[in-house]
Amino acid sequence: MDQGTLEPQRQAFLVETEWLAEHLSDPHLRIVDMRGYVRSVEREESDGTKVQDTHYVGARDEYEQEHIPGAVYIDWSSDIVDHDDAVEAQIAPAERFAEVLGRLGIGNQHLVVAYDSHPASQFSTRLWWALNYYGHTQVVVLNGDSPSGNANSVRSPAPFQPTSQRPLQR
Repeated sequence: MDQGTLEPQRQAFLVETEWLAEHLSDPHLRIVDMRGYVRSVEREESDGTKVQDTHYVGARDEYEQEHIPGAVYIDWSSDIVDHDDAVEAQIAPAERFAEVLGRLGIGNQHLVVAYDSHPASQFSTRLWWALNYYGHTQVVVLNGDSPSGNANSVRSPAPFQPTSQRPLQR
């Protein structure tokens, strides 16, 4: 398969910072900052067995310091998880997921561009997966290594108004 054949498929999943900078004022675009971390701490049980405890944390403070103009923040470790599930960080039920997105002005009619600061886009791809899981396929991941990328030089659009994001059933 040559590069020309792969390009249309790639564009279905990724956008470049230059593309985003050119489209920041598009009213059907929503940008979501998904920065966060997985912190692991190794400890030793009384029987000498080594165990690793994992903690999921968001990075709202980093978003507040610097983010792409017009971006909203979703804390993947608390905003879109099921707090009643015994397993930490499981996806929120459809109604809660839709409520969070709607409150942030993200509706079914929007193209969502997700980004984070992880080298492999670990958290933005989680949002990509979650939106697709609930039937919202208009989502791409920003291909780049900087939270502000080239979009920083473009004037920020007006804040988004809440919208109704109907819960999609699987």
